[in-house]
Amino acid sequence: MIAFLLLNDSETAQSTAPESWELVIDGKELEDSRYIFGNGPGPTGGYGTLAPGATFNFGKALPIAKYFSELREYRISWKSRYFQSSTVIVKIPAPKP
Repeated sequence: MIAFLLLNDSETAQSTAPESWELVIDGKELEDSRYIFGNGPGPTGGYGTLAPGATFNFGKALPIAKYFSELREYRISWKSRYFQSSTVIVKIPAPKP
């Protein structure tokens, strides 16, 4: 499960336009980003315009076998026309014996 938080730190309302969102893993935009962000629960009240200083958060489940199949570190970020997130690192460790 990956949690997302969008904060409008500008002084004007901003469009959240989910159709432009891309999930990026190791520098590669996922082709199924629209599916990931378009399905399942989203922010309370839905997507739309985010007022100055407002936030919303939500989570998405990403199957480990599909997106993180190797035992290593992955760099993940979220972007659109209107914003770019910080990069986070997810580490898939080897199972303990």
